[in-house]
Amino acid sequence: MTVLLLGSTGRVGPHVARSLLDRGASVRVLTRDAERAATVLPEGVEIVSGSSQEVSAHLDDVTAVLLLSEHGPDMQEAQEGVIAALADSSARIVKISGSTAIIRPDGPDAGRQHWAVEQALAGGSNPWIVLRPNAFMQTLVAGTAATVQAGGFVANPIGTAGIALIDAVDIGEAAAVALLSQGEHDGSTLVLTGPTSYGYADVASAIGVATGRDIVVKDVPPESIGDALRAKGASDWEASHLVGMLALFGQGVSEEVTGDVEALIGRAPRTIQDYLADNSALFATDG
Repeated sequence: MTVLLLGSTGRVGPHVARSLLDRGASVRVLTRDAERAATVLPEGVEIVSGSSQEVSAHLDDVTAVLLLSEHGPDMQEAQEGVIAALADSSARIVKISGSTAIIRPDGPDAGRQHWAVEQALAGGSNPWIVLRPNAFMQTLVAGTAATVQAGGFVANPIGTAGIALIDAVDIGEAAAVALLSQGEHDGSTLVLTGPTSYGYADVASAIGVATGRDIVVKDVPPESIGDALRAKGASDWEASHLVGMLALFGQGVSEEVTGDVEALIGRAPRTIQDYLADNSALFATDG
């Protein structure tokens, strides 16, 4: 059984690959950056250079395909191209989608694109499973590291609202289970969340306990987070996407906790404390 991974070098892909290997599957990765893939993926993965437009040339013995690509204005086009290329195969397609609150035809651009791709899957001939992970700890918690290091504070752009943050480790394991499933989840849309809804005060408290420091919370407008992202070299599309997401999170749209992670992987999802224990170096200071 061979699983083909697309979008394997980001926050989720390496965890998918590792979990698949642990379950005895053969893993093939199609990537435009084979050099990077070799540094971030576990040993035992077959790395093939190429773009998603070449997917049909790499389907020998493939039973399932992970449909994952970087957020951007061309995401829908790229993913619909993959779905079309797989139409003559029997491969199961597991799509890593976005936060369920934004996936609608009139949603923000990323949400609208995800919605369109999900519709293409539902109307296609391949078996499919959609996974809708909530906001990543690897994005929002890690994103506090700079201000924690420099000033001992967490910038809070969502007020008193919470987010059911999920660790990418759990997303990867859930995706591996879905990719290796034998039909029991086909046609399902599963919403992946962490074990509880965390406000930024909870994030600050957890970081404080993990680092032994007094971490305070400072309320900021979402736009300031977007400006900081642009200053680091992010595109306007990416920064605007984050600002829009933060504004929605502030309305409480991503507070709901589901049991879909535990139903897939057979254990409770990881907590923010688990994440911090594995990533304490992010918040280390020189002093």
